[in-house]
Amino acid sequence: MESGGLSQYWQENSVGAEPNPDWVVVRGISDNADQEKNDDGHELAARNAAHVVKELLPYLC
Repeated sequence: MESGGLSQYWQENSVGAEPNPDWVVVRGISDNADQEKNDDGHELAARNAAHVVKELLPYLC
């Protein structure tokens, strides 16, 4: 969600001929967003997201 706001800001505030930056968003999903939601899965979700970014970097740079 925060990445959507950042992207929207760049779209709305671009000036001149410079293109908007390219975006890649990797999120760690840590719960089912239900009544049993808690913080127990945050570390695993962060580690999984970091692993995905590590694997993607060679293709992005």
